[in-house]
Amino acid sequence: LDQTGISLLRSVTLNCWFVSQAFGAMLAPLITDSCGRKMAYVIASSIMTLAAVIQYLGTVTLYPELLIAGRALCALCSPLSDAALILYLQECSPLEMRGAFSFLGEIGYGSMCVLGMILGLKNVFGDSLTRLLGFSAIPQLFGVFFLLLIPETPKYLMITQNDRKGALKSLEFFQGQRKENEAVLDEYLCEAREEGEIKKGSLKEIFTTWHLRNAAYLSCMILTLTLPFYPILQSSTYFLLKLEIPR
Repeated sequence: LDQTGISLLRSVTLNCWFVSQAFGAMLAPLITDSCGRKMAYVIASSIMTLAAVIQYLGTVTLYPELLIAGRALCALCSPLSDAALILYLQECSPLEMRGAFSFLGEIGYGSMCVLGMILGLKNVFGDSLTRLLGFSAIPQLFGVFFLLLIPETPKYLMITQNDRKGALKSLEFFQGQRKENEAVLDEYLCEAREEGEIKKGSLKEIFTTWHLRNAAYLSCMILTLTLPFYPILQSSTYFLLKLEIPR
C-alpha cells in the first residue's frame, strides 16, 4: 500500500466505531423493549465476544478487514450493552438507592479503562496486539455466563410480560425476601398507568417549543467539548511517533 492507502485504512479502522455506534444507538431501545433487558444484554455481550475473536483473528492472519469488521461489530452492540446495563441497575435496585446504583455503570467503565491501560503496558501485553485483543474475549465469556444465571428485571416482567409471579421471584433475587415486595410490584403497575396517560411528544415539538429547543442547543454545545478528546484517544500513538518522543 502507498501512503494514501495506509492513511485510508487507518481512518476506516478508527472511525468505523462511531458510524456503527450511531446505528447501535438507534437499535438499542427497540431491542431492549421487544426482547427484554436480559436477552438484549446477552445478545450484546455474545456478539461483542465474537467481535473480540474476529479482531484477534485479524491480527493473526494479518487481514485488516477482519480487524475493521470486528471493531464495527463491537461498536454496533456497545450502545445496546450500555442501555441494558443502565436498565438493570435502575429496575433492579431499591428505590432509595436507585440514584447511587446508576453510577455503578460509570465506575465499572472507568475500572475497565484502567485495566486496559495496565494490560496495554509494554511489560504486559503492550508489545503484542494479538495477545491484547485475544485476552479481551476472556472476561466477555465470563460475563455472558453470568448473565445467563440472573433473571429478567422485575419491572419488565411485571409491566411488559404481565408476569407477577416471575416478577416477584426476580425481585426476591435482587433485593431479597421482603414484605414490601408485593407493594413494589403494585407501584410498578401504577407507574405504567401514569406513563400511559402522559401525552407523547414528537421530534417537531423539540424544535418548536422554546425551552426544549434551547435545551437541545445547549446539549449539542456541551457535546462539542468532547471533540478534542477523541483524536487523542484514537491517534495518540501516531501523534507521539510524529513528535519523535522516545518509547
